[in-house]
Amino acid sequence: MISIKKLHLIKRVLAVCLMVFALMCVGILLGYAVFGPPKANAMINEAEEAQKTDDEYRLYLESFQRAAEDSLCEWNYRYQLCGHAISETKPLPQACVGMDKKALETYFGYKVEYIDNDGVRLAMDIPSYCPNHIVLKNNGVRYGLYRNILGTEIMSQIRDVDLKSSPKLAEMRQMLEIGMAFDSLEDLDMFLQEHSQ
Repeated sequence: MISIKKLHLIKRVLAVCLMVFALMCVGILLGYAVFGPPKANAMINEAEEAQKTDDEYRLYLESFQRAAEDSLCEWNYRYQLCGHAISETKPLPQACVGMDKKALETYFGYKVEYIDNDGVRLAMDIPSYCPNHIVLKNNGVRYGLYRNILGTEIMSQIRDVDLKSSPKLAEMRQMLEIGMAFDSLEDLDMFLQEHSQ
């Protein structure tokens, strides 16, 4: 028979073994929760390294690309206030022939999206409405109708507008400081009929 002392000793040893096993399980689960499975992390690291290598190779190749003679220059204007994009293609200025990506970005002051034998694509983010909109804006003295000049931040005034004072117009004061865009002449006419003097 087993004595009581041996029975208590066996219980203690089993309790310690169970606690060690439970702690190991908790440690493994926490490790997976924090770091993920070891194989997945290695695969992610390999993919990130491969992407870095691809990016470095692409940049290396781009360093040899030059703007060719008779190339076209495609301008992609992205207007931030309305979300529209307009493209325009023009001949590449003769002064740009032979320039690489960095030199073209310095020359134009805009991001070069790509450069190849056929041409150059430039991207401009413009913090304004596109020329497809008519913008009602307070110019500080009076209200006017404006339209953006393609490829610039410059708003060209079309004409002045007289608006009568109203609580609704007072609520729109901040919006009219920035400019209120209209998609069509019909929308603008409806607004002006409601608020004109």
